[in-house]
Amino acid sequence: MIDDVEALTIEHQLRPDEQYQLDRFIVAPCYTAFTSAAQISELRIGPDRNTFGYIFPITSFRNEMGFDRKFGLIYADAGFRKFLTLERLARFQSSFSIDRGAVEQVSLDEIVSDSLSIFVASKEVLDAHDVSEDVLELMLRRCQVEISDENKSGPAFVADLEFNPGVNLSKPKIEDAEDLARLRLLLKTADNDNSEIGKFIQYYQFFEYMILKVFEWGIPHVAAGDATPWDVKDRLNDLGAERKRLQRLDIHCLPDLRDRQSQERLADSCKDFLDKVGVDRGNRTSWHSLLYLVRNSVVHNQFKLLSPDYLTALASVNICLRAVALDCFFNFEEPGADGFFS
Repeated sequence: MIDDVEALTIEHQLRPDEQYQLDRFIVAPCYTAFTSAAQISELRIGPDRNTFGYIFPITSFRNEMGFDRKFGLIYADAGFRKFLTLERLARFQSSFSIDRGAVEQVSLDEIVSDSLSIFVASKEVLDAHDVSEDVLELMLRRCQVEISDENKSGPAFVADLEFNPGVNLSKPKIEDAEDLARLRLLLKTADNDNSEIGKFIQYYQFFEYMILKVFEWGIPHVAAGDATPWDVKDRLNDLGAERKRLQRLDIHCLPDLRDRQSQERLADSCKDFLDKVGVDRGNRTSWHSLLYLVRNSVVHNQFKLLSPDYLTALASVNICLRAVALDCFFNFEEPGADGFFS
């Protein structure tokens, strides 16, 4: 029975042995790149990889394959019962005649848009890991899941990950709640920006945030030891250079970032962009030095970039830039003194 309206009853036939109370779950509509029935993702967190939730494509609710585990079925049942309200049925409805429901059995993806998925998470597990709403949304967007109450065809950003039935999520190492709230909003705004130039500038703000922190952390080390006035001057110049701070970020502030493939893809896309717009990249090969050249082109040559070819090249940079910005941010931490002046 939906919203206590007796005239409308929607049920499923695969019940778990135990039905948990719905107030123990967060349930929300979401979009991912994976909408096939078998593409159910189990979400885990922490060093022990505790399961905290699932992503169920709407199409999976006509398929029993993904619900064979006890907790998968419990989460699916909770998601089904809590997701279905008259408001959501109206918002996400597909071209379905309600009269059919009275005489025949229909699947959920025949009633609502089959581009949709349902996010289901345990409040208890998230609370145990101290995951706030802002942190949760950042974590989900990093793994290319967009929570949204808007009826549309897919996520706002271009998804480039391969499907994984078990997704291990981590919290960002930055813990400042105010900063996290602003960065969550920045990411949402960037993802929804229809301008490739606007996307680039906003994704790059993640690096602006991190290199500002690098400068703040480095200030106490400027006059350390037996530094002479000339030493202090040289160190400040070195610390203040944006290109040098990007290098420090990469070398010293990401000790736990093991998979660097996203950085390699960003370097390749930056090379393609710079070659297309005619910028001499010299012998630069690192992602951060190439990104700095792209940043200069975007900031100082926006008029020149207003052509389909250049914007297409920038779009490829943006897909890679988003991944690297989030990889760096989630692994970003303050280095020791050697990270500033070795």
